[in-house]
Amino acid sequence: SSGINAEWPLRPGFLAKRGVKEEIISFDARKIAPEIRNSVEALLQKNKKSFDPKVAKRASVACAPLASWVRANVQFSIVLEKIGPLEGEQRGLMKKVQKSQMRVENLEKALDVVEQEVAEMRCRFDKRTTEASRLAIELDQATETITAAENLVGKLVGEHTRWTSQVEVLQSELEELP
Repeated sequence: SSGINAEWPLRPGFLAKRGVKEEIISFDARKIAPEIRNSVEALLQKNKKSFDPKVAKRASVACAPLASWVRANVQFSIVLEKIGPLEGEQRGLMKKVQKSQMRVENLEKALDVVEQEVAEMRCRFDKRTTEASRLAIELDQATETITAAENLVGKLVGEHTRWTSQVEVLQSELEELP
């Protein structure tokens, strides 16, 4: 800033300096401090005529594009400063999106585990339901068998009573015989 002289006839040494081309190519306008930008803007305003493309071109063929580059970087720095809060907000939102995506992935994994457990439980439930149905059928058959056996026992008790009374009748008839 204080070492920069905007009088183009005095600048050929700057352009001939070793590595200046690489410095220009790799220049990052994000690193321009507001104070530096303000001093360059004041310099651009003060020496407006020197940064005019026609005047700069008369000083040196390389000066005209360099003057445009300086003006563009100052403007770009202003834009970057204005959008800085938005970029910060965007970074914050991107972090939230990444956290949300990770949470979604974790929830999907947990859901897969739950679905697998539900499938296993459903399989066990189906087996137990089938077993319960089989046992219910066997119970019905056993109940029918018991009911039939109780009926048979009931009939046999009746037969036993009839036979016992018939034996008594026959016994008494036998005793009456000579």
